[in-house]
Amino acid sequence: DRLVEAQAVLAFNLNPKDGIAYVKRKLHKSTEDEIGEWLSQVCTEKGGLDPTMLGDYFSRRDTLPIFWSFVRRIEFSKMDIVGALRQLFDTFKPGGEGQVITRILEHFAESYFQQWQADPSAVEPTTAYKNADTVFQVAVSLIMLNTGLHVAAKKLGNKAKGASMSLEEYIANTRRLVSAEEVPDEALRAWFEDISCTEISVEPMPRTPFSKLPVQPNMEGWLVAVVNNTSLRFWAVLVLQRIYLFSDSQGDVDPADVIDLKDVSVAALEDDEAARKRYLENLPGARRSWRSLCCRRRARPDPWLVAAARRSLEISQRSSGPPVILQKSSKRIPRALRRVVLVAESNDLAEKWVHMISCGP
Repeated sequence: DRLVEAQAVLAFNLNPKDGIAYVKRKLHKSTEDEIGEWLSQVCTEKGGLDPTMLGDYFSRRDTLPIFWSFVRRIEFSKMDIVGALRQLFDTFKPGGEGQVITRILEHFAESYFQQWQADPSAVEPTTAYKNADTVFQVAVSLIMLNTGLHVAAKKLGNKAKGASMSLEEYIANTRRLVSAEEVPDEALRAWFEDISCTEISVEPMPRTPFSKLPVQPNMEGWLVAVVNNTSLRFWAVLVLQRIYLFSDSQGDVDPADVIDLKDVSVAALEDDEAARKRYLENLPGARRSWRSLCCRRRARPDPWLVAAARRSLEISQRSSGPPVILQKSSKRIPRALRRVVLVAESNDLAEKWVHMISCGP
């Protein structure tokens, strides 16, 4: 089902742990092998997975069995090792942590060697790998070369001049671990030239904007959060049991806040007298202030906010733990909340929001 798969991709891109749980629940991928196969299919055939989020996921030691399932399904046949490394790191970006890269290259070497063995003569430049360990040593040397020529220069600037290797240094370093019988100098020269011209991109990339993700929202529209003296206007997207709130002033690169709906109750103020009473009593001016008492008059609530009760919904946190609603908006409101009122664009839309939130996933 394409809709469910798109939701799974979205869930993974926002939080890999939640995404894998969604894949297990909705796509019935219960084993590590099935999950790795699904991730490889999405990366190589369908697209949509955020390479940086996937890199973060594969950087965890507990995901190694899934990574092995993933990497052995990446097509490396008839590619030289530099092309294969480019193919691998086009699908995900693990960052530059040495131990993480080493674990990844060990599994890559096993997969590449198995595929190379099927038809060694089809690969140029010619090599004669005896085992996966040789492939691993060559891969490590190439990533070190890539780091010296490109990554270090970007991070350190002029201080990185001593980090880059010459061709002679690269060959000498590689020869300490790999014989010319398995990997001739001609191959090392070709790979040096290739990487000198074009970097193997392993560094994390900027997050994919939310608007570019394959999202299929249950509902979306403008909502105004009413918090004491503050009204916060958001473009709201309901998907995967969350409401993603985008500030109307920041664009749509990332949500300004998120309301997780797994631990909340929702009610339309029009239908819930207690919720409506709480809302009206907490409006600015609904209670006497010292100023209004001194002046012998009572400040009146904003008529718009009073009228808005008819098209509003209240979301309340069920658990007794710390407040978590609108916790990312702490710069605009004093603290996270246990309860918030959201004003919809109309009474009908408020009822629809309540219905869609109540329905669950």
